Amino acid sequence: MWTEEDLITISLDIFSASYESVNSTICFTLLYMILYPDVQTKLQQELDQQLGSTRPTLADKQRLHYVQAVIHEVFRINTIAPIVAPHRCTEDTTFQNYFIPKDTVIFMSIWSLLHDKQIWDEPSKFKPERFLDTERKFDLKNVQLNFINFGLGRRTCAGDQIASNIMFLFVASFFQKYTVLQDPNSASLPSTKAMPGFTTSPLPFRALIKERTE
Repeated sequence: MWTEEDLITISLDIFSASYESVNSTICFTLLYMILYPDVQTKLQQELDQQLGSTRPTLADKQRLHYVQAVIHEVFRINTIAPIVAPHRCTEDTTFQNYFIPKDTVIFMSIWSLLHDKQIWDEPSKFKPERFLDTERKFDLKNVQLNFINFGLGRRTCAGDQIASNIMFLFVASFFQKYTVLQDPNSASLPSTKAMPGFTTSPLPFRALIKERTE
C-alpha cells in the first residue's frame, strides 16, 4: 500500500526529473528557431493551418506532425542528458564480440547513439524532416526504434512523459503567438555549443521575441 507521503515523494521525483530537462530544451528550441527561421516559418504555418487561434491541447499531437518533428530534433541534436544513470551487468554477457563480466558498471552514451551516422543521416545537422515519413507525417516507428533520449529499461527517465507533454504544449502555444529572432544588438548568432554537465544547457544568448500580428 502506498502512503500519502510515498505518493508525494514519487510525484516530486517525477516533476523534478522533468523540470531541468524541459527548461534546457525550451532554451535550445528558441536558439534553433533563431538559427533556422525557415523551420520556424514551417512550424507556424502548420499551427495556423491546423489550429488557427484555438488554444493547443495534447489531443492536437495527432495532427501537428511538424511541431512534433521539431521537438524531437531538438531533443536529439542537443541531448539534454548525454550519459544515462549507470547500469550493472547482472551476469557474464557477450555483446557484439565484447565480453562484459558480471557486475560491470555500464554507462551508456545517449549522445553517441543519437549522433550515430549509421542510424541518422547527417547527424550534426538540424533537420526536423528526419522525423517525418514520406507523407510528411510524424514517423512514430522511427522514434520507437531509434530515439532513446530518455534512456532505456526500467531506469528510464521518470519524467519523460511529463517533459514531452510540456514541451509540446509550450512549443505549440508559444509559436502560435510569437516569433523569436536574433537580438539586433547581438554581434553574432547564438552558439549551439552546450554547457557541459550531467544535463546540458545552451550558452547564454539574447533573443528578440515579437508578437505575431497576422
